[in-house]
Formats: sequence, C-alpha cells, structure tokens
Amino acid sequence: MTDDGERLPIMVNRNGELHYYANSYVLTNLRMRNRASHTMENAMRAIIIACQFFDAEKINLEHRLISGDFL
Repeated sequence: MTDDGERLPIMVNRNGELHYYANSYVLTNLRMRNRASHTMENAMRAIIIACQFFDAEKINLEHRLISGDFL
C-alpha cells in the first residue's frame, strides 16, 4: 500500500526479491492507465502462473526476453 492508501500489488520470487519484468509491466501498462488495483492483481496472478509454467518446462524467460527469442 502506498502512503496515500493506494493498493499496489508487487511480485517477488522465492527469495523475496522483486520480479523486475512483472512489476515493470504492471506499473507501466496498467497503473499508468489508471486500472484498478484488482485488475493489476489479476494480471500479476496470470504472470505468476505463466512463470510457474516456464519454470516447470525449464524455459529461461529472462534470457529469451533479452535475446528477443520467440517463446
């Protein structure tokens, strides 16, 4: 929650570190368009499910994003 009471969901990994790409997406594409916190939370949940799939399939998403490889 921000100082003014706005709810702001964030995604952290198992080590408690921020997930840079997921948080960047939510902040730049959803929050800046004045989407509701529930909408941002739903998007974050979908990203978590996708990340779990990529982990299970041994797909290095960060490497593919940086290199521009197709998913």
